[in-house]
Amino acid sequence: MGCLIIGFLIIFAALLPYLAPELVRPLFTIAGIILGIIVVIFIVSKVLSEIIDAWNSMISIRHYKLYQRHCELVKKAETEGNLQELIKETKSTVDMRIRLEAIQAIKRLRNSQGLKSQIVVGPLIGALMDKEERVREIAAVVLGEIGDEQAIKSLLGALQNDRALSVLLACYSALKQISKNLEIKDTTQLVQSAAIEIRRLYSRTRTVYEEYTPEVSYYEIPNTEYIPVGEESDPDTESIRSLIVLIPEELHDKVQALSGEAGYLFLE
Repeated sequence: MGCLIIGFLIIFAALLPYLAPELVRPLFTIAGIILGIIVVIFIVSKVLSEIIDAWNSMISIRHYKLYQRHCELVKKAETEGNLQELIKETKSTVDMRIRLEAIQAIKRLRNSQGLKSQIVVGPLIGALMDKEERVREIAAVVLGEIGDEQAIKSLLGALQNDRALSVLLACYSALKQISKNLEIKDTTQLVQSAAIEIRRLYSRTRTVYEEYTPEVSYYEIPNTEYIPVGEESDPDTESIRSLIVLIPEELHDKVQALSGEAGYLFLE
């Protein structure tokens, strides 16, 4: 149908000057040229769009095949106990999921073959500098599970310099796993990031709060009771909530001091 319309427009643009009276024929000639140019632009844009879609499809297929190939390499390396190949895949630029799987495979290989912690900690420390938040988080989690003190310095560094709350929480937890008696003096970045996320959640889930006096309060705040009467849906809400519940109790006071009313609402 589209081709018929385009064909009709081309014929119409070509015949337009000849269908007009001689007096206004120059104007109709110009109109025909303009219409022809518009039709040509439309055709070219349509062809380019098809070419781009085909190219993107080809790239997607190629990327998927490459992803599958690297998944197989990780599985094979784990099966054969090839630690060097797994270390190599922790730096893969193909897909974040490859690096995540390689990190988990290193942990499983260490557990199954009893590898020395010192051998596997190095690559995991390197993963703490990954560009993807999820990779850094899982690297910290695995380092905590391994429990080698060699990782303490790097985890402390990440705790001071990272900006993602999920990573900061994972580093804090990992440090406590490695050494329960370790005194973590600098929690500034973690406290600030937690306060920011709590305020963000507060602003997204609370549109209006009205003061009321029920028999049992919905939220308990010093000297005041509030009930939410409206909420804004937000895709990040649940992910933020899942992080907030992981904030260590020993840091609640500091976080509440920075987040104000929001901290009292979401930190019990």
